[in-house]
Parts: sequence; C-alpha cells; structure tokens
Amino acid sequence: MKNDPEILRDIILIFNDIAGVHYLTSEQIEESNRYLCEGAEEAKTSRKALQGMKMAFNDIFQEMEELTSEEKLLFAERVKQKCGVSLLALEGKIANQIKRIVKKGRISDEYEYYLIREAAESAFADDRKDNREKFDQLITVFEEGISQH
Repeated sequence: MKNDPEILRDIILIFNDIAGVHYLTSEQIEESNRYLCEGAEEAKTSRKALQGMKMAFNDIFQEMEELTSEEKLLFAERVKQKCGVSLLALEGKIANQIKRIVKKGRISDEYEYYLIREAAESAFADDRKDNREKFDQLITVFEEGISQH
C-alpha cells in the first residue's frame, strides 16, 4: 500500500464505524468522518495533510487493543474486502518504518516523531527495556532540536 489518502480514509472510516460506538456519539462519528473525507481530499495535494492522515491511520493500531475479538475480526475482514490489504501487512509496514528510523538513528520529521512516540508507549506497555531506551533517546534528541529552533 502506497500512501494513498483514499485507502487511508477507507480504513479509518471502517474503524470509526466499528469502534467509534465505544467512545463517540453518532453525531461525533459523522463529524469525524466528514472531517476525515475532507482531509483525504486535501492529502492528495498537501504533504502535511497526508502526514495527518498517516498519523490517524497509525492511531488505529493503538486503539485496536480496545476492540473485542469479534470487532477485530470484522475490522480485518472489512479492510481486506474494501482495500484489498491485510491488517497483518499494514502492521508489518508500520513496524518496518519504525525499524528504519531506529537504524538511521534519528527522527527526521513530525510523522517519524509520532511513530516513535507511539512505539515508545507500546514498548513501555510491553516492558521491552531495550526498545524503550532507544525510542526515548530518539525522542529526546528530536525534541531538543525543535526547542533550539
């Protein structure tokens, strides 16, 4: 899957449809979906909007922990049917992006920062000390660079 805003939009819409009922009213879901569709259109021509879509997409994998087994299965089936891609492949793509950032030893932009922050929170939850320390170091260096500008 390339960074296709329409695919990202469809995956997030499916997630909102399944999981949104846990934490949003139907009006909030409708508003969120409307904003998401507008963002997908903007992301076709705006790098910043595309990064925002990718960040929202990555949030799904954090929020999936709150779904029941049935909801996870339904989500996976609907994504595969609508977008032609498996959740396992999507998770693998995110994991590979994180590995590349760690390997290069620096965070280049806000999107990478966001990915590493999410990974650090997961690493902390899983108590994988080696990863957590690497992530924390990358985050600290990036934040220090921002504060100096």
